[in-house]
Amino acid sequence: MVPYFNTSGPCVAGQHYMLPPERRLTRVLELVEQGRFFALYGSRQTGKTTSARWLVRSFNAPGGRYDAAWVDLQTAREQPDLGEAMREVLLRSPTSAVLEYLRQLTAAAPRPLVVLFDEADGLVGRTMVSFLTQLRAGYTDRSDLPFPHSVALIGMRQVRDYVLASEDRRTVSWLGTTSPFNITAEAQTLVPFSAAEVVELLGQHTAATGQPFEAAAAARVHALSAGQPWLVNALADQAVRDERDVGVSVTTAYVEAAKETIILERGVQRYVIEVKLRRGTETEQEAEQLVGYLEGLGLDRGWLVLFDLRKGLSWEERIVERELELAGKRVCVLGC
Repeated sequence: MVPYFNTSGPCVAGQHYMLPPERRLTRVLELVEQGRFFALYGSRQTGKTTSARWLVRSFNAPGGRYDAAWVDLQTAREQPDLGEAMREVLLRSPTSAVLEYLRQLTAAAPRPLVVLFDEADGLVGRTMVSFLTQLRAGYTDRSDLPFPHSVALIGMRQVRDYVLASEDRRTVSWLGTTSPFNITAEAQTLVPFSAAEVVELLGQHTAATGQPFEAAAAARVHALSAGQPWLVNALADQAVRDERDVGVSVTTAYVEAAKETIILERGVQRYVIEVKLRRGTETEQEAEQLVGYLEGLGLDRGWLVLFDLRKGLSWEERIVERELELAGKRVCVLGC
């Protein structure tokens, strides 16, 4: 079977053209080695699940130092009812399901245990609060009771942006401290492909089929995609589909045509983005206004961009990325 450029789901070695996942996981491997609890975050289709699955296979290999488990929380996504969410994932008592499960799993593992929770930021409300609280309880007691050596929370957001409602944030006021998540030192993301890596990926197609990408075409793929893995694969996939004769080189003209095709196939989408100057604490008020716009357009999600003009704040305090849920709508707040 000839591999192909993957544009849907995790990459599979031998089936898809792909770069070695471990290249992008140097710091992650260091954090696991140190026994840290950390977040691995990034936008959609950047290779998070592919990386997680590689980590599990690598750790579980014979002669390895760790046992590893990958837990997909997708089934509990957007489920605010604690009991239902925990039953979806573990079929256990809601308030202690994660804690008990991880302790039993750790006790049964012959080697230090590493657990990767995928789609962790999809949990909401009391479910998210309970999940994080149970992880913290296990972390603080792990010198006396069995608990994983390292835990990774994988998703699109950092831990500090997980909990949406203000009352939930008060419940987990410890969020962002070193117990268990130091969000400044231990929130890792996956870097984009470099220009050289794009050339390497495209070269796999040439090696498999004989069809070359011209140097200018490869450079254009990197420029258009900024190294974003899905876009790199989508541009390359469309370009080789447009020219199926492997005796013909892929030129920049094919890449440009692929770009236009992708734009058209993605369809027309409407986005609501409201930009405001922030002088006080009016985030909730501005978000409510945005919800009104969403309701009028029949959309479920919008973005509120706040340029913070308040004096005396550091850049860390000004830069914010979190989501609110108001009247059944989701508002992504971006502060700068």
